[in-house]
Amino acid sequence: GSVKLAVMAAVLLLFGWLVWASKRCATSADLKGIRVRRFTGSRRLAWEDIQEIRAARNPSAGVGQNQPTLISYAYDGEGRRVQLMYVDDNHVDVEREIAALRAAWEELRGPDWAPDPRARERMERQAVREGRVMKATFWGCGIFLVLFVIAMIVIVTST
Repeated sequence: GSVKLAVMAAVLLLFGWLVWASKRCATSADLKGIRVRRFTGSRRLAWEDIQEIRAARNPSAGVGQNQPTLISYAYDGEGRRVQLMYVDDNHVDVEREIAALRAAWEELRGPDWAPDPRARERMERQAVREGRVMKATFWGCGIFLVLFVIAMIVIVTST
């Protein structure tokens, strides 16, 4: 009785929060930098602190329906990646938006701006790590498929 009601109320609250939070998510740019509003807060990146702005393939694009195939990131002064919410191919022309953001970044970051080698190194390590994870995922799926086929053959031929 009361446990079921409490669980239903919790699920409804979670669903309501997800709807509210997803409508709140956004990416905006102004003269000071890029502001990314996410589910759990917002992040401001000053133009001079940004190391890179780029689009990348969405690794989960094949998992669900209506997933964007391209998503966009800005990299902060430490080389950490920040997803630019709704700057994806489901919502905008990604190439045009990234070009506009990069043009603003190049103009507003200041004449003394230079890439940080430590941030660049971190970005490269992250790209290598993501490649390894994708490769391991594909190998794992392939091995699972082979074992599944072998199990089906054994089951079918043993009867």
